[in-house]
Amino acid sequence: MNTKWMEIVVVTTQEAKEAVADMLYCRGATGVIVEDSELAYGALDNEDYARHLEPDIPLEEVRVTGYLPVGQSKAALVDSLRQALTALVECNLDAGRAEVLISEVQEEDWATAWKAYFKPLRIGERLVIKPSWEEVVAAPHEVVVEIDPGMAFGTGTHPTTVMCLKLLEKTALESRRVLDLGCGSGILSLAAAKLGAASVTGADSDPVAVAVAQENVRHNQLESIVKTVESHLFSHVTGQFDVIVANLTAKIILEALPEVPSHLSDGGLLIASGIIRDKLPAVESALAAHGLSVQEVVCEGEWVALVAKGGGR
Repeated sequence: MNTKWMEIVVVTTQEAKEAVADMLYCRGATGVIVEDSELAYGALDNEDYARHLEPDIPLEEVRVTGYLPVGQSKAALVDSLRQALTALVECNLDAGRAEVLISEVQEEDWATAWKAYFKPLRIGERLVIKPSWEEVVAAPHEVVVEIDPGMAFGTGTHPTTVMCLKLLEKTALESRRVLDLGCGSGILSLAAAKLGAASVTGADSDPVAVAVAQENVRHNQLESIVKTVESHLFSHVTGQFDVIVANLTAKIILEALPEVPSHLSDGGLLIASGIIRDKLPAVESALAAHGLSVQEVVCEGEWVALVAKGGGR
């Protein structure tokens, strides 16, 4: 018997995507797909990255898709989501167009869509990111991070995540303490641990993301290295770290910066991504104001990531 599902698509912003994903989870969605204007992915037999463009999605716009069993009132669900989106605006969180679209799909179509969405990819020289249903043969020097894209946002395909992963790989992480600020699915936390970090803390304000990250940590058998905490930026983060990675947005990075120096060890590194190119000057100015010097800037299309070094105290 074929089961039908409701496919709910919410057109929103980078800033609101996690809140919107949480809305769908709270209404019973068992999986969420986040689609941006631009995805970068690498084929396992090709060291170059192929570019896959979604031209009908504007640069800072995001489509968040969730699936619920058919049975709920479509009108009631749409009304509930619209009210929740209005509440985001009232809380000064830009929800963008906040358009809600609903259609029906067959269960087998949904399963195929999930598998088509995420394939194994090699990033940099050592990292292999793969979904649970795919098998890969890793070379002796490679490390494999397994992520299920049906569980949460953060599969490693977006340019902002790709750049973070490459920068983490270039950083000497052996015996280092790492903080993944805004960890989402935990992909950067897992990569840091696989690349040799002594301890990793993944922090996210979304309890669903924290639960997903915890499950991914268990699945990768990294419980002894990676811990997760529900925290709005640094609100529940304690201690100092040798490396802080923040794949967020320019706005949230600017909000977090005042507390970065007190959580960064002497000469520690901040890896920041999710920055639109025209926001880079503002971020660089704020970094300098808080005693961090930019060491490296990398770009993918309109996206920018950087490495900044803290001063000794």
